[in-house]
Amino acid sequence: MSNVFILTRNCLELTKRCFESVRRQSVSPNVLIYDNDSTDGTPEWLKENKHPATFDYQNFHINLGVSKGWNCGLYELFHNRAADHVLVIGNDTVIAPWTYSALLSVNVPFVTGYDVGMESLPDKPDITPITPHPDFSCFLIRRECWERVGRFDEDMVMYAQDCDYHVRAHRMGIPLLKASIP
Repeated sequence: MSNVFILTRNCLELTKRCFESVRRQSVSPNVLIYDNDSTDGTPEWLKENKHPATFDYQNFHINLGVSKGWNCGLYELFHNRAADHVLVIGNDTVIAPWTYSALLSVNVPFVTGYDVGMESLPDKPDITPITPHPDFSCFLIRRECWERVGRFDEDMVMYAQDCDYHVRAHRMGIPLLKASIP
């Protein structure tokens, strides 16, 4: 089963664009959105658009930060819903209709695409070259990576948790890679 996790904190209009891009995927993912106590109408919009079969939403009612928010969502999907992999997307990220399936085709424990301007998503590219420089705005993490590397460091509330995770994985010999997928 395909699973997408989006962590939100305000930026309702960007969240709507992100969510619509996920709905247009060539695979039909289940979407889990956790809100880090937005104050701009995001919780109300999410509640109005919730659909239990394909879209689940939870409001933390406190800003837990990125690391703890990612950990809560990944724990829910890997441990409580038995996901094999999860596509994690920043709520300010828009993906092309083929992004999920392209990342999924790269059979590694962790893979990202690369950041481009929101309006410049090209046609589906070749996924090569693959480099050891992940971009955490949109990443596909497999259960094996999560179980071996562990949780994101929750002491890093706002910044550097992605760098820390990359270093820990590298030291364990687990590649965190970036494919040529915009």
